[in-house]
Amino acid sequence: MRQRAAFTLIEVLIAIMLVGLMLPAMFRAIDVLSDSNKQIYRHINQNEQAMLAWQTLYLDIAGSDGNLSVKKDDFDRLCIFKTVHTLYGEPFADVCWVVTKDEPHRLIRTEGNDYTLPLNEEDAVYAETAISSIEHFHVYYKKNRVLVVFRLKGQKPSAFTVYGVSPSKSKKRSHKERKVRRNGEDESR
Repeated sequence: MRQRAAFTLIEVLIAIMLVGLMLPAMFRAIDVLSDSNKQIYRHINQNEQAMLAWQTLYLDIAGSDGNLSVKKDDFDRLCIFKTVHTLYGEPFADVCWVVTKDEPHRLIRTEGNDYTLPLNEEDAVYAETAISSIEHFHVYYKKNRVLVVFRLKGQKPSAFTVYGVSPSKSKKRSHKERKVRRNGEDESR
Protein backbone atom coordinates (compact mmCIF):
# COMPACT_ATOMS: atom_id res chain seq x y z
CA MET A 1 0.00 0.00 0.00
CA ARG A 2 1.11 3.37 -0.91
CA GLN A 3 0.66 6.19 1.63
CA ARG A 4 -0.93 9.40 0.45
CA ALA A 5 1.19 12.50 1.21
CA ALA A 6 -0.97 15.42 -0.02
CA PHE A 7 -4.23 16.49 -1.62
CA THR A 8 -4.67 16.06 -5.31
CA LEU A 9 -5.17 19.05 -7.59
CA ILE A 10 -8.82 18.15 -8.11
CA GLU A 11 -9.47 18.01 -4.34
CA VAL A 12 -7.87 21.45 -3.89
CA LEU A 13 -9.96 22.92 -6.74
CA ILE A 14 -13.16 21.45 -5.25
CA ALA A 15 -12.30 22.93 -1.83
CA ILE A 16 -11.66 26.36 -3.39
CA MET A 17 -14.94 26.17 -5.29
CA LEU A 18 -16.87 25.29 -2.10
CA VAL A 19 -15.25 28.16 -0.19
CA GLY A 20 -16.06 30.45 -3.14
CA LEU A 21 -19.71 29.41 -2.94
CA MET A 22 -19.89 29.92 0.83
CA LEU A 23 -18.12 33.31 1.03
CA PRO A 24 -20.88 35.40 -0.62
CA ALA A 25 -23.47 33.83 1.71
CA MET A 26 -21.26 34.59 4.72
CA PHE A 27 -20.71 38.20 3.60
CA ARG A 28 -24.47 38.60 3.08
CA ALA A 29 -25.11 37.25 6.61
CA ILE A 30 -22.55 39.67 8.04
CA ASP A 31 -24.18 42.56 6.14
CA VAL A 32 -27.65 41.63 7.46
CA LEU A 33 -26.24 41.36 11.00
CA SER A 34 -24.58 44.77 10.67
CA ASP A 35 -27.85 46.41 9.47
CA SER A 36 -29.73 44.75 12.32
CA ASN A 37 -27.22 46.07 14.85
CA LYS A 38 -27.55 49.61 13.44
CA GLN A 39 -31.35 49.46 13.74
CA ILE A 40 -31.15 48.14 17.30
CA TYR A 41 -28.66 50.90 18.19
CA ARG A 42 -30.98 53.60 16.72
CA HIS A 43 -33.95 52.12 18.58
CA ILE A 44 -32.03 52.04 21.87
CA ASN A 45 -30.88 55.65 21.40
CA GLN A 46 -34.43 56.76 20.58
CA ASN A 47 -35.76 54.99 23.69
CA GLU A 48 -33.04 56.50 25.90
CA GLN A 49 -33.85 59.97 24.54
CA ALA A 50 -37.56 59.36 25.13
CA MET A 51 -37.02 58.07 28.67
CA LEU A 52 -34.97 61.14 29.54
CA ALA A 53 -37.66 63.41 28.05
CA TRP A 54 -40.48 61.67 29.94
CA GLN A 55 -38.49 61.78 33.16
CA THR A 56 -37.92 65.52 32.67
CA LEU A 57 -41.62 66.11 31.91
CA TYR A 58 -42.62 64.07 34.96
CA LEU A 59 -40.31 66.12 37.21
CA ASP A 60 -41.54 69.38 35.63
CA ILE A 61 -45.15 68.47 36.48
CA ALA A 62 -44.35 67.04 39.93
CA GLY A 63 -42.33 70.15 40.83
CA SER A 64 -45.07 72.56 39.81
CA ASP A 65 -47.44 74.39 42.09
CA GLY A 66 -50.39 73.02 40.10
CA ASN A 67 -50.76 76.01 37.79
CA LEU A 68 -50.86 74.15 34.47
CA SER A 69 -52.32 75.16 31.14
CA VAL A 70 -53.26 72.58 28.51
CA LYS A 71 -54.14 73.81 25.03
CA LYS A 72 -55.94 71.15 23.00
CA ASP A 73 -55.11 70.74 19.30
CA ASP A 74 -53.81 67.97 17.04
CA PHE A 75 -51.04 67.80 19.63
CA ASP A 76 -51.59 69.27 23.07
CA ARG A 77 -49.45 72.09 24.41
CA LEU A 78 -48.63 71.92 28.11
CA CYS A 79 -47.40 75.00 29.97
CA ILE A 80 -46.29 74.67 33.58
CA PHE A 81 -46.09 77.87 35.55
CA LYS A 82 -43.48 78.03 38.31
CA THR A 83 -41.95 74.60 38.59
CA VAL A 84 -38.99 74.02 40.89
CA HIS A 85 -37.58 71.50 38.41
CA THR A 86 -35.31 73.47 36.11
CA LEU A 87 -32.44 72.37 33.90
CA TYR A 88 -30.62 75.71 34.01
CA GLY A 89 -30.16 76.43 37.72
CA GLU A 90 -33.03 78.86 38.26
CA PRO A 91 -34.94 78.73 41.57
CA PHE A 92 -38.12 78.19 39.55
CA ALA A 93 -39.15 78.45 35.91
CA ASP A 94 -42.05 78.50 33.49
CA VAL A 95 -41.85 75.45 31.22
CA CYS A 96 -43.82 74.63 28.07
CA TRP A 97 -43.90 71.39 26.09
CA VAL A 98 -44.89 71.97 22.45
CA VAL A 99 -44.99 69.73 19.36
CA THR A 100 -43.86 71.31 16.09
CA LYS A 101 -46.15 71.27 13.09
CA ASP A 102 -43.40 70.38 10.60
CA GLU A 103 -42.61 66.76 9.68
CA PRO A 104 -41.29 64.84 11.47
CA HIS A 105 -42.99 66.27 14.53
CA ARG A 106 -40.59 67.23 17.32
CA LEU A 107 -41.49 67.66 20.99
CA ILE A 108 -39.80 70.84 22.21
CA ARG A 109 -39.27 71.91 25.82
CA THR A 110 -38.94 75.63 26.54
CA GLU A 111 -37.80 77.01 29.88
CA GLY A 112 -37.59 80.58 31.11
CA ASN A 113 -39.27 83.14 33.34
CA ASP A 114 -42.33 85.21 32.51
CA TYR A 115 -42.65 84.47 28.80
CA THR A 116 -45.57 83.63 26.57
CA LEU A 117 -45.92 81.53 23.44
CA PRO A 118 -45.29 82.39 20.69
CA LEU A 119 -41.99 83.79 21.88
CA ASN A 120 -41.06 87.45 21.56
CA GLU A 121 -37.58 88.68 20.68
CA GLU A 122 -36.98 90.02 24.19
CA ASP A 123 -37.88 86.73 25.92
CA ALA A 124 -34.89 84.96 27.47
CA VAL A 125 -35.87 81.34 26.98
CA TYR A 126 -34.03 78.05 26.59
CA ALA A 127 -35.55 75.76 23.95
CA GLU A 128 -34.42 72.30 23.01
CA THR A 129 -35.78 69.26 21.20
CA ALA A 130 -36.76 66.61 23.73
CA ILE A 131 -37.93 63.99 21.22
CA SER A 132 -37.29 64.15 17.51
CA SER A 133 -40.08 61.98 16.09
CA ILE A 134 -43.43 61.94 17.91
CA GLU A 135 -46.83 60.97 16.51
CA HIS A 136 -49.11 61.53 19.52
CA PHE A 137 -48.92 63.84 22.56
CA HIS A 138 -51.95 64.56 24.74
CA VAL A 139 -52.24 65.77 28.31
CA TYR A 140 -55.26 65.45 30.62
CA TYR A 141 -55.39 67.40 33.89
CA LYS A 142 -58.16 66.57 36.32
CA LYS A 143 -58.37 67.25 40.04
CA ASN A 144 -54.98 66.32 41.45
CA ARG A 145 -53.52 64.18 38.64
CA VAL A 146 -52.03 64.69 35.20
CA LEU A 147 -52.16 61.95 32.57
CA VAL A 148 -49.69 62.18 29.65
CA VAL A 149 -50.36 59.95 26.63
CA PHE A 150 -47.78 59.75 23.85
CA ARG A 151 -46.57 57.65 20.95
CA LEU A 152 -43.23 57.72 19.22
CA LYS A 153 -42.99 57.00 15.51
CA GLY A 154 -43.22 53.26 14.86
CA GLN A 155 -43.98 52.35 18.48
CA LYS A 156 -47.02 51.54 20.58
CA PRO A 157 -48.73 54.28 22.62
CA SER A 158 -47.53 54.79 26.19
CA ALA A 159 -48.67 56.88 29.15
CA PHE A 160 -47.79 57.95 32.65
CA THR A 161 -49.67 59.70 35.44
CA VAL A 162 -48.42 62.24 37.97
CA TYR A 163 -50.48 62.23 41.19
CA GLY A 164 -50.69 64.95 43.83
CA VAL A 165 -50.67 67.92 41.46
CA SER A 166 -53.01 70.36 43.16
CA PRO A 167 -53.56 73.92 41.99
CA SER A 168 -52.08 76.43 44.40
CA LYS A 169 -54.36 78.59 46.47
CA SER A 170 -52.90 81.81 45.06
CA LYS A 171 -54.42 83.09 41.85
CA LYS A 172 -52.20 82.75 38.79
CA ARG A 173 -50.93 86.17 37.80
CA SER A 174 -51.45 87.41 34.28
CA HIS A 175 -48.55 88.05 31.92
CA LYS A 176 -48.97 91.82 32.40
CA GLU A 177 -48.92 91.49 36.20
CA ARG A 178 -45.77 89.37 36.05
CA LYS A 179 -44.03 91.96 33.85
CA VAL A 180 -45.01 94.71 36.29
CA ARG A 181 -43.57 92.75 39.19
CA ARG A 182 -40.43 91.90 37.23
CA ASN A 183 -39.87 95.59 36.53
CA GLY A 184 -39.92 96.26 40.28
CA GLU A 185 -43.16 98.23 40.40
CA ASP A 186 -45.80 97.77 43.05
CA GLU A 187 -48.42 95.16 42.06
CA SER A 188 -51.19 97.04 43.81
CA ARG A 189 -51.23 99.91 41.29
